[in-house]
Amino acid sequence: MSAQIRADILVAIAGRRYRPGDKLPSVRGLASEILVNPNTVAKVYRDLERDGLLETRRGSGMLVAPLAHDKCMAELRLDLEESARGLVAQAHRCGLDGEEIHGLIERMLLEGGVPEFVRKDS
Repeated sequence: MSAQIRADILVAIAGRRYRPGDKLPSVRGLASEILVNPNTVAKVYRDLERDGLLETRRGSGMLVAPLAHDKCMAELRLDLEESARGLVAQAHRCGLDGEEIHGLIERMLLEGGVPEFVRKDS
């Protein structure tokens, strides 16, 4: 669950739903919203702070750090590249060649295979 919470926060920062200086929900507030133990959220917040993505301000709570967007984008790109490598390897095992894989991905993009919330134009 910690990994999913971290991933969701990274995506929110990368997608600019949280910008530098924005306050994140309190540990208890987020824990109650997503129905997890507050200690789980606190650990994720501590890890993100250690990684330079969040910062604590006394009286203000947990805020997005100034360089968080770029750091989140870099981490997410690495994750996406790893996922893409796995997808390409699986497609090759299924007998698809590079051109077929490229065509498959291109069709997904053209046919709206990307969820609306991910598209830049929305």
